[in-house]
Amino acid sequence: MSSQAIHLLLSAQLDLMCLVIVVVTLTLLRQRQDLASRAMHRALGALAILCLCELGLEWSRELRLPQLCLCFETLFYFLIAMICALWFSYVLCQLGVALTRRVSALLLIPASGCAALLLWGLVSPGFLMYLDAAFRLQRTPWFSVIDAVSFMYLVAALGYAMGCAHRRVSLGQRREARLLMFFSAMVITAGVLQLILKMSMVAPASCLCAILYIITFHEDQICVDPLTGLNNRARLDRYLNDVFTPFRQVKYAYLAFVDVDHFKAINDTHGHLMGDEALRLTGRALKDFAAAHNAFAARFGGDEFVLVFTEQGSQQAAECLERLKTKVQRSCVEQKLPFELSLSVGLVPFAARYDSAAQLLEAADTKMYELKEQRRHKEEGKSGRSGKLTEQNRRRADE
Repeated sequence: MSSQAIHLLLSAQLDLMCLVIVVVTLTLLRQRQDLASRAMHRALGALAILCLCELGLEWSRELRLPQLCLCFETLFYFLIAMICALWFSYVLCQLGVALTRRVSALLLIPASGCAALLLWGLVSPGFLMYLDAAFRLQRTPWFSVIDAVSFMYLVAALGYAMGCAHRRVSLGQRREARLLMFFSAMVITAGVLQLILKMSMVAPASCLCAILYIITFHEDQICVDPLTGLNNRARLDRYLNDVFTPFRQVKYAYLAFVDVDHFKAINDTHGHLMGDEALRLTGRALKDFAAAHNAFAARFGGDEFVLVFTEQGSQQAAECLERLKTKVQRSCVEQKLPFELSLSVGLVPFAARYDSAAQLLEAADTKMYELKEQRRHKEEGKSGRSGKLTEQNRRRADE
């Protein structure tokens, strides 16, 4: 077997090993449903495609297919730009920046410019890159724009994490900022080595992603509610402390306090196993809501949950929550559970009149119980009873 064939085989094995590392990390990270995890999830998905792309690139070079080789090169460098953009989004989310759809779209503008430039280079051979007689990739000066955009995202992530490490008061926030500084610096170092040594950095990048997951895995075990799979109270408190100030500057940011109606009656009548199933069903619905609306979902305690999300207005936010309540009721019927399941939701906007996250939670909690009591009054009015709640009814309403 020739040395070239051995080199190709080893390269293929390395790429496949990297792909396995990325896919395993991707599968584990899929269980998390906060904004930062979704950004990292997308970056890991792009990295998995990058591994396959590099594998295809090696084989197209071996088979002397120039057009296919250029196509793989174009996809390769586009994915690198996207991964850097998603890493920057991940850092911002982890450090408490409110990433609305508009802000996310603005962050992707430079990467989209790279995509347009790479496509133009693909239809205009020699504009960005070409293959010489020895089938080695040669770049034109225009290609430095692609590298500059990728490094711009990485340097921005490093700079923001460095600033947060100095500004944040909380020890936990400073520790997280330093961790993100370390990984941003490692990725920048890998990129510089790739430019200087002309070597692939897919393997180190894959290992860095796996290490990042391992470091945060223990925290996930502590901060994820085991029954519903949602964030637990500890992570909710930390999240609200991080985003409370920036979200007050967002015009349409909301907190919803969610309570399962008649949960005590479900436990007393059908047993605690059925009560657990009701909480799991509610947790799945909240996870789906979080995925669809870039929201943060957490179990506050018992049968109470919290949602933090942005929407275009209070009416639209209320409509989203009505669809959530309908979905929970429909899921209960579809699964043929021996009870009806409904939610009471108190919705309040992040606003300047709240001085702390605790006040915001208290306001949403109060709003939720007011709505629950109003509904009970209406139900009693329809049945011909007095509109005044007895003490026993009040206790039931609280349940």
